[in-house]
Amino acid sequence: VDRVKKVYVLGDSLVCIYYNGGNASNNYQTGWGQVLQSYLADDYEVVDLGNSGVIAEGLASSAITQVATSGKSGDIMLLESGYNDRSYTTEAKMKDAVRSMYDKATAAGVESVLVTPNASAHDFKESVSWSGYMKDVAKEKNAKLIDLSALSYKFFTSVGYTGNTAEPLATYNVSDKLHSTYHGAHKMASIVAGAMIDAGLGGAVDTSYKYTFKDSLGVTITCQASASN
Repeated sequence: VDRVKKVYVLGDSLVCIYYNGGNASNNYQTGWGQVLQSYLADDYEVVDLGNSGVIAEGLASSAITQVATSGKSGDIMLLESGYNDRSYTTEAKMKDAVRSMYDKATAAGVESVLVTPNASAHDFKESVSWSGYMKDVAKEKNAKLIDLSALSYKFFTSVGYTGNTAEPLATYNVSDKLHSTYHGAHKMASIVAGAMIDAGLGGAVDTSYKYTFKDSLGVTITCQASASN
């Protein structure tokens, strides 16, 4: 059996898979890693190792093991962190954990990409939580970075959201204002996939897939991976 290349997704509740699976009809809570497969080429498979509530140190002692031991050259790791860390650890410990995971994945031949937490009705800003620390490590390691915090905020403002939490909440977030609905997860996943193209990883991306819906303002939103330039 030919081994399909992997896209490992490590992160917290913003990326993880939920038991109910989420779908368009009921718009349940959904992590963007849960729907990322739709935006990838057929010869890549998502392995979502996200875990709700986890911080970088937790990922560094658990999820990264699968990447380090099973990862092969040609695989990709998307490492999202920085949201829960601000409440449960220190800057130094978080950065050490991210560095360690990056080094282990890179040593296994896996292309490693750091990803910042996405914006939401709860965190309607360009730099969410400890996004800056993820950017610091990316710069230090000369690593690929997807600044999903800035990219998602840019999307929200581009379609007319002003910071009124009722607006993005009605379409993109569940009642806690933080976690994505099924629609919201698709939008985040399409942004991530587009950023993968910008990062030189376009071979892993399916640019033909489209997912469309109408938001609470009546705007038709198309989720499709595309390069920014």
